[in-house]
Amino acid sequence: MEGLLTASKIELEYKIESLKSYMIDTGMKLGLTNDKTIAISQELDTLIFKYQHLKN
Repeated sequence: MEGLLTASKIELEYKIESLKSYMIDTGMKLGLTNDKTIAISQELDTLIFKYQHLKN
């Protein structure tokens, strides 16, 4: 079970970093209050929430 948990954490870390970069790029191009930027931010929040629960 430990191996699966580690793989999940690593996968989530990768997704979080990728989405974070995408959100920054989108925010720079479209603005921080653009609907697309906000949607990406909300998706990122969900991934971070899942990651924090895996850590505990």
